[in-house]
This record gives sequence, C-alpha cells and structure tokens, in this order.
Amino acid sequence: MATQVVDVAVQSLGKMKGNIASGMDDILSVVGNLAEGEESFDGENLDALEEMLLDYTSMERTLKQFTAAVSEVKAQLRDSDVSVEECKALLEAAHQDKKKDNYDKDLQSHSKVLEFRNKLQELREAQEEEEEEDEAGPSSNADQSLGEEELVMTQTEVGTKCPFTQQEMTNPVRNTICGHHYEKRGIDELLSKRKRFRCPLPGCNNKSFIVHEHLQPDQHFKKLLEKQRRANKRKQADSMYVD
Repeated sequence: MATQVVDVAVQSLGKMKGNIASGMDDILSVVGNLAEGEESFDGENLDALEEMLLDYTSMERTLKQFTAAVSEVKAQLRDSDVSVEECKALLEAAHQDKKKDNYDKDLQSHSKVLEFRNKLQELREAQEEEEEEDEAGPSSNADQSLGEEELVMTQTEVGTKCPFTQQEMTNPVRNTICGHHYEKRGIDELLSKRKRFRCPLPGCNNKSFIVHEHLQPDQHFKKLLEKQRRANKRKQADSMYVD
C-alpha cells in the first residue's frame, strides 16, 4: 500500500515536466515574436515574462529534487513494510533534504533564462538603433540609402529566404564551406531526419554534405535581415500616408 503512494507520485511527474518545458518555450517564443515585429514591445510585460520564466525554473528545480527524493524513498521501501503515513513522512523528509541548498541566484544561470536575456538584449539594441534612425531624420538619408544598397546586394547574393523552408530567415546560420545561409530551425530539423544532403543553392560549388560542424550563427547577417524588415515597415507606413 505504501509503495502505491510513491508510484502515484512518479506517474504525475512526467506530465508536470512536460508542462514546465512547454511554458518555458512559450515565453521564449513570445520574445522571438517581438524580435520579428509580430508583437508590440512593452517593458513591463517583458519584466513579467522574466518573472514567469524564473517561476518555471524554480518549479523545474523542485520537480527534479522531488524526483530524486521519490527514487531514494522507493529504494528504501523495496524490502520494507511501512504505513502510508510513514511513507509520506519519508518522502517529505527526503524532499526537504534536497531543497536545503536552494538559492535564488542559481536560477539566474539557467540556460532558458540566459537565452531569454540574450534575446531581450538583442531586442533592446534593435529598438535603440531604430529610435536613433528615427531621431536622425532626413539628414541620415544618404547613410540609409547606402545601408539599403548593402541589403539589396546581400539579398541578391545569398537571399533572405531559407532555401530549405522557403521562409524569411530570422535566426540565420552560415555554412562555413560555401558561405550560404539557412534558417537554424529548418536546417536543424532537416539534419535530425536526413543524414546526407548538400547545399541546395543553384550554382553552389560546395560538394560537401552539410553537417552541424559547418554551421555557425551569423549575427551580422541577422542584423541586416532585421534592418531590412524595419525598412520594409517604414516603406509600408509611408505608402499608407501617400495613399
């Protein structure tokens, strides 16, 4: 009877783990949508999102510690005959022992928290750059024209769409062998399903099969793509006023 208490606890852990992971991914997706301009930027909401993410990391830590406590108690009860109440007491004591060295600062170094803050920093830098361009006004037309020419050149040479997904790239990686770009999520998914394929760009002389070791994040190209999206939005806004 007592071991059934432990078994029920174990069965509930898998669903909780999945819910926590989904919650973290949802928060990171919101920040990704902000970076792509699909949602509006709000500092207070971002602070609330970070608090939610920290709550999720705390729940994840508690879950891991409880899982370890369950395994420990189950091992103790393997050849023992104890009551349900004794089993619950053992489980609670083991869990409390796991939690005694918990510190909030440990949550700050969680990989999801670091990823969130990196995305947030990129978002704020992009916003500051856009505000500086708006404040500069007409005097920056020459520089803006040069920037757009650079983007046109980039678009002509490598394209802004992933050759695999045919979607606009937002998180590009560069093939270090041939220099062509792909969307990270698309190429990662393809690599997980297929073992051997080459760069699909027409005229590419790279005969090597694509592997993870040949792919590197390209922050410079990513900024060019972001600038292109902002330029397109300004053109759309200007056309609305003209009409």
